[in-house]
Amino acid sequence: MAEAIILPIAKSILKKIGSFTGDVVISSVSKELKAAKSAKKDINKIADKLTAICAVLHDAENKQYSNEAMKVWLRDLKRVVYDIDDLLDEVAFDALQRRVNKGRFRRKLRYYLSSSNPFIFSFHVSHKLRELRQQLEHIVAKKNDFGLTENPVDYSTADIRDPFDRSSYVHVPDVVGRDEAKQDVIKRLGSVSDVSELFVLPIAGMGGIGKTTLAKLVYHDVQHFDLKLWVCVSDTFHIPKIIEDTLKDGTGDSTPNQDMSILVKKLHSLLRRKKYLLVLDDVWVEDFASWKELKDVLVVGNSGSVLLITTRNSKVASITQTFESSYDLDSLPMEVCWSMFKHLAFKDGEEGKYPRLCEIGRSIVKKCHGIPLVVKTLGSVLRSVRDEQEWQRINDMESFTKLKQHYGNVLPLLKLSYDKLPSHLKPCFAHLSCPCM
Repeated sequence: MAEAIILPIAKSILKKIGSFTGDVVISSVSKELKAAKSAKKDINKIADKLTAICAVLHDAENKQYSNEAMKVWLRDLKRVVYDIDDLLDEVAFDALQRRVNKGRFRRKLRYYLSSSNPFIFSFHVSHKLRELRQQLEHIVAKKNDFGLTENPVDYSTADIRDPFDRSSYVHVPDVVGRDEAKQDVIKRLGSVSDVSELFVLPIAGMGGIGKTTLAKLVYHDVQHFDLKLWVCVSDTFHIPKIIEDTLKDGTGDSTPNQDMSILVKKLHSLLRRKKYLLVLDDVWVEDFASWKELKDVLVVGNSGSVLLITTRNSKVASITQTFESSYDLDSLPMEVCWSMFKHLAFKDGEEGKYPRLCEIGRSIVKKCHGIPLVVKTLGSVLRSVRDEQEWQRINDMESFTKLKQHYGNVLPLLKLSYDKLPSHLKPCFAHLSCPCM
């Protein structure tokens, strides 16, 4: 989990440096002490070294499990990165204190007579910066000893979804355990036929729980709409793009790079005098103003029109829902998950030949906590494996490298939830997840 711990802190530091340079660092250090004129230079060097480190973190994480020296190198790097982050927080706090004390003689006098005297503080910061910059340079120089491969640091998550998730297609026979949920949602949609305001119903739940699959089942089974549309929103909430995708699904025509007023006219022409269902899959927008802007554009259909939203973000669910609360999707029962896993991991009737694998498989399924995406991924991977030791390795979760290989299809999707955490919570998540990985 080195990348998960270090990368968000490094990104946070780079962001702080971007806001400090020419402002806080100069005012808090250089103006009070001529010896601290190198502070900005040290800061810029730290930023350069951190950028170089970020590019090799992914490869370093993969190699640390077979290389003890790499593990020690990452541990030293983590320590220095945390120290740099702490120091920049000190500088920011000092700058805030000065703004508060500005123009208030008594407070300012107490401040200058205290241990937080700006001259003493500036001296401390300048020397600490130089020391941390030297430590970081020493650590970065060592990275060449490991032959690490540089990878571009891409924080985008828009293209990691399965292509089938971007459409309304679903192979219904493969879906188990969601019939009751489907009927519940359809019943809610049917109860709003006399409502004049555009009805919005979010389906909420954690990543991999089956929100998109449920929305697809509803989309294909519900019958009382004149028009049904499907749009995958995903990470970027860009209203012109959402309108373009809606028009493309409704008319088959592509309308890229058109003026917003033209897009809105075409959308209204498509939706006006129709009772429509528009599914907005994988929504992350937390800004109510942006959401309202899109909703206002869509309020042109007949009474009973519905926006069905899928989201794993509770804040999104709360700002988008209208009359009723969101539909919170639960995990699947153990026996349903076992049936799904068994169907994927064994050929028809084959499980009877492998009672020991079935025993281990049940233990694996239990640890999936009712998340169908994880169950499907592991079941599919183990279909061609009949080695008890391999099954047991996954069951024991003793090697994150092995798990990462097997979880190849699921980790990028579940990682989106992690990516959306605030930077200060990411290390907490990584730390708490380490014992079970």
